[in-house]
Amino acid sequence: MCGPWPAPVGGVSVHIQRLSQRLEERGLRVAICDESPDRKQDHFFLRSFNLRRYIRLVRQADLLHIHSSVHWFRLLHLFSAVLFGKPAVITFHSWRAGGMTTRLWRLLLRATGSELVFVSEEIAQQLALPGLVAPAYVQGVAASEPPLPQTVVSWIEQQACAGRLLLVSNAYRLNDHAGADLYGLDHCLALIQSLRDQGVAAALLFVVANPEGGEEKLTSAEAFINNHALADHCLIHRGALSYVRLLQRADIALRTTNTDGDALSVRESLAAGCITIASDVTRRPAGVRLFGTRDEADLLRVVTVAIKDLAAGRGECKPVADEDCVAALVLLYQRLFRKSGAGLLF
Repeated sequence: MCGPWPAPVGGVSVHIQRLSQRLEERGLRVAICDESPDRKQDHFFLRSFNLRRYIRLVRQADLLHIHSSVHWFRLLHLFSAVLFGKPAVITFHSWRAGGMTTRLWRLLLRATGSELVFVSEEIAQQLALPGLVAPAYVQGVAASEPPLPQTVVSWIEQQACAGRLLLVSNAYRLNDHAGADLYGLDHCLALIQSLRDQGVAAALLFVVANPEGGEEKLTSAEAFINNHALADHCLIHRGALSYVRLLQRADIALRTTNTDGDALSVRESLAAGCITIASDVTRRPAGVRLFGTRDEADLLRVVTVAIKDLAAGRGECKPVADEDCVAALVLLYQRLFRKSGAGLLF
């Protein structure tokens, strides 16, 4: 399994971790080629550039499942699979490349005959190649989730004592896309300001799992909070925490992205029974309330409607059956094992 392994915590890394656990429960042996920035003791660290160990890992594998979002890493794994005659599955969790890059990858993928998995119909349409469309959602075990930091728990309790509803959102890293805040932190803060000005008691907890590289945006966000007297209503948490635990205590979860893949946090919000409001930049699961992407006024409208009837909103949540994703991948693996002559390994 090639891709990032937590920490840092992000949708792709969490998916790989949970998928690996499910596959091992079914009797498969899963080795990890970790592409994340942080070295772990238990897995091969690709950024160590230990070519000999990498080649040994590939040669010992019966199949490579590639989750890389970095083009060079994806290309390396694909080349290695072809070189050593290993079947390859490539999951595309997002696609933001331009026209020329897309055309080159399309030619390469057709030439290698790799099996493709797209986490959404939109990504499949962007690449215009045949493949399996399967949401990248494997539900975690709530009991195994780490507790929230005490500072976060105390802040949430303070908001509850003040009678404020809790809105939550998260970002892996604060980046721009198409000249705007990818995760929409700016709109989340403006939303809380508008709700406060309208006399609505609400608070925002925004999680930035990996603050590195986003210092300028964080400084700007903190300045906005201070300049608009929102310090009692907003908390930006720097560093990873259990978003599942946070959703269990939230009233509304926001996904204010201006580009997206399948969005693990959206499905986890639905599974937690939390009212889920997301941008319409991509197709969302049933039960999600949509607002116009980068439309601050429409976000306020949709949130205001949800606040007026929280019970009805919670009743709309429709958790997604994660086993469908795992089962579909297992069937794909079985077909490739038979085709390569490895037989059934589980």
